[in-house]
Amino acid sequence: MADYQNLEERLNSFLRLQTYPVGVKLVKSEREFPERVRRPKAMNMRLATCQGISLARRNGWIVGFTADDIACLPSSILYGFLKVNRVEDLVEAMEAMGYRESREGYVEMASTLKTLTPGEYKGVYFAPLRRMDKDPDVVLIYCNPAQVTRLIQAANYKSGIVESELLGLA
Repeated sequence: MADYQNLEERLNSFLRLQTYPVGVKLVKSEREFPERVRRPKAMNMRLATCQGISLARRNGWIVGFTADDIACLPSSILYGFLKVNRVEDLVEAMEAMGYRESREGYVEMASTLKTLTPGEYKGVYFAPLRRMDKDPDVVLIYCNPAQVTRLIQAANYKSGIVESELLGLA
């Protein structure tokens, strides 16, 4: 496992981040959550996964989610916690959240989404990078345009062109 505390310190030395970089770890069982994980359902609530990410990046918490913790139906579908049998089911879930202006926009959005295999994972947790107890599957870094430019330049220096698709769902 990498030294994530050192990596976080290096990121901060180059970027001066305002919040913690966040590690994302997908788990096949709730038993894989770290010991000090905070769960929305334990607080008698449901949260959107983006709220859990914010708690990790701003407060330094480790926040874990299963389908029982998530208030955002599209996120549950994207993580594969819930299975949809038709694209129309995803369209209806996103429509209820008010993500797009028109029905056609929802159909376009739903048809391009890549979801994880339903049932493959049972949960996900978010933690400040320095508090990760396992190698993260993804690292999230919230930054301003100048910081993004530095990250892209660093990636280009090592490996060439950086490609991205942006959607705004957690």
